[in-house]
Amino acid sequence: MHTWLDLDSLIAERIRTNIPLLDEMLGGGLPARSCTALWSEVEVDATSLALQIMYNRVCQSDRAVFLSMTKKTRQVMQMLDELALPLEPSEITFIDVDSLANNVESHHHDDGRVMTVSERKGEGIKSTLIDKIRGALGKSGGATNSRTFLVIDSFSAIIDRLEDPMDSLEILNATSEILSHSETTALFVFTEWDYGEELVAKLRSAFQAIVDLRATPEKPIYSMNVSVAGASQVSSSDRLAFFKVQRPGGVKIYLPKIIVTGPFHAGKSSFIHSASNGAVSADRLGTTVALDYGHVSHRGFFIDLFGTPGQTRFDRLLERLGENSVGIILLVSAADVRGLSRVREQMRLVRSEGLPHVVAVNKVNLRGAISLAAVRNLLKIPRRIPVIPMQARDLSEVRPEVPCRLNPSDVQNVLDGIVNEILKFERGRAC
Repeated sequence: MHTWLDLDSLIAERIRTNIPLLDEMLGGGLPARSCTALWSEVEVDATSLALQIMYNRVCQSDRAVFLSMTKKTRQVMQMLDELALPLEPSEITFIDVDSLANNVESHHHDDGRVMTVSERKGEGIKSTLIDKIRGALGKSGGATNSRTFLVIDSFSAIIDRLEDPMDSLEILNATSEILSHSETTALFVFTEWDYGEELVAKLRSAFQAIVDLRATPEKPIYSMNVSVAGASQVSSSDRLAFFKVQRPGGVKIYLPKIIVTGPFHAGKSSFIHSASNGAVSADRLGTTVALDYGHVSHRGFFIDLFGTPGQTRFDRLLERLGENSVGIILLVSAADVRGLSRVREQMRLVRSEGLPHVVAVNKVNLRGAISLAAVRNLLKIPRRIPVIPMQARDLSEVRPEVPCRLNPSDVQNVLDGIVNEILKFERGRAC
């Protein structure tokens, strides 16, 4: 195992997963040249998250090694295909334990690289796995200046095949030692079966970082929390992130409730319908009197947008919508100065104080529209809050009582703004 001096040097270097909020929670990414666990409940699809991170690392020119304890190589490739993660077999070095352990011939893809493990249990599998990991990292370039990303799926299956479960610590420690002398970072998929408390405690203390994955009542939405081992302590994040596995689409960090609020006829419905192809509205007499609702995939996030009604008689609904929201988009019209007087009350009702929010100023291309600076001044918006302009793509397309299409780049700018504010908010909570 590493000494505390080694740990200090490793902590300083991070390998990004390119899943933004997870990287934020990990302090920049996975600790380099060390072992991180995806520590999951039985119901959680942790392998898909591991494959997503592996794919993202290959896109950053890392070499990939995948040790399969529970899946044949063709099953791994099928999962990648279902997740729309276009990796070729030639881009992965497989260590195939599953096929021989189940007396099945190992499946070789054209141009694929498959290393089989002949020992099936006991001392043999322990020593052979260590040798195969060392050999695969050398074969993939892990011992050179090139980076390698190793996935072990699953470490709990290794424990189940050992005569003494405590021997799993030797495999973990040996892998950590191998990584410390190479440019390799490892991700272990671990399913939390009914192991003894002593083994669980020792395993958790041996990993450099742990991403705890838990099921939620709203399946298939899962929660994610992070703990990172340091030189003298283990720090645990008190923040929860949620994620979904989409097929196709892969793993998306889930932002369950971003409120789009603003005065009457500011363009809230138009924004949500422009951001989401599957948005729905509850309309009566030409204006939304209940809410708009849409799903958005953006920058690796899966976002639920809720548009609030503008009329004062729906203020009680507005308060309920504001509960448990993670961010707010305040949408106002630059062509309706009188409507701005309603904005502050709406922000109070959705309890925006202290929550990440941005101000989107719609209809800036209409005659008589006031400037962004005037909007900021009238609403007394602090300088730290982004104020983002928006306009209809083609004013000739605007029809009464029908959501219009907004400029796509403007919509993306607003989504960028609120995601960035949420990430800054999460960083501040971590400090």
